[in-house]
Amino acid sequence: MMAGEETAGMLEMDSERGEDDDYLWIVLLFIEERFRKLGCGTQTMGRAVARCRELGRNKIRLNVAEENTNAIFFYQGLGFHAIKKEHGVSGNIYTMELELRRK
Repeated sequence: MMAGEETAGMLEMDSERGEDDDYLWIVLLFIEERFRKLGCGTQTMGRAVARCRELGRNKIRLNVAEENTNAIFFYQGLGFHAIKKEHGVSGNIYTMELELRRK
């Protein structure tokens, strides 16, 4: 994602993962700290929603570390909810899901 000439963040999606289960997997969402709280994350997630719909899927899933509370609150604000909690290498990991409304 660009903000003028600067890179504000990145979004990586895996369109093969979840293909049989009706979801798009977000591998990475990162917004540079100086661009946070400016709507860049929401705008970037909007691109993921659009891609999910292009693929004909109805859900988006991602993982987030339990200690990353800012990201968890951000995702919850977009409508994501935790569907699974697992113990990862460096702590607990939540799998979160957003179910899209059908158009």
